[in-house]
Amino acid sequence: MGGSFRIVGHTADVALSLTASTEGELLHALSRGLVRLIAGPGFSKVPASKGWTGFAQARVPAETLEELLVRWANETICAFDTDGFLWVPREIPEVTGSDRSGWVAHGWLALYNAREQGLVQAHDLKAATWHGLSVTRRNGILRARLVLDT
Repeated sequence: MGGSFRIVGHTADVALSLTASTEGELLHALSRGLVRLIAGPGFSKVPASKGWTGFAQARVPAETLEELLVRWANETICAFDTDGFLWVPREIPEVTGSDRSGWVAHGWLALYNAREQGLVQAHDLKAATWHGLSVTRRNGILRARLVLDT
């Protein structure tokens, strides 16, 4: 399934609580959480033939896993804000590296032309933040919490 996400209220912002077995699944859960926050829960009911414009390959480098989460989220938010495209995960991203050597995430994303389809945002996300950011691994399970400015 690619990990799980839970939306958590955070003062004037919103946070995503993520759980996964691998770093790739963690990013997949983050992507699904961002889609839910931006497009709302009804987005999964969009017909396959409506609004889809193709695929894009994302490549995001970072020095730490925490930075990778922030950068992946901010790239997703930026694509929506600047071009009107919603990055929808089609597969679990490939993540390579370590905190010692640096991280790189590669993934194929379906592009949904939200602007052309008149999508009304559920949450107006500004950026992922470092506030309260944590990634832990215990008994083979990764857990992360990422706060997003709204």
